[in-house]
Amino acid sequence: MTRASPCSASDIAALIGTPWQEGAAGPEAYDCWAAAGMVQERFFGRQLPGLGADRRKAITRARTAWVRAARPCEGDIVEM
Repeated sequence: MTRASPCSASDIAALIGTPWQEGAAGPEAYDCWAAAGMVQERFFGRQLPGLGADRRKAITRARTAWVRAARPCEGDIVEM
């Protein structure tokens, strides 16, 4: 895995307080999936599927491939 840029807790903390808005993809506001996608791309060099026009169907398809990690790793996403 290569990172898009190094990150630290202060980089992530800078996002605290960014408003949540359904369907928003940043940078003024994000929904949960777009926020996770931005962090994955910016700090871990990975792209999440489902950030296009057909978001809900793409996200649902992507979730079918998710697996529970045996051990948490840097950059893992936790669904709650």
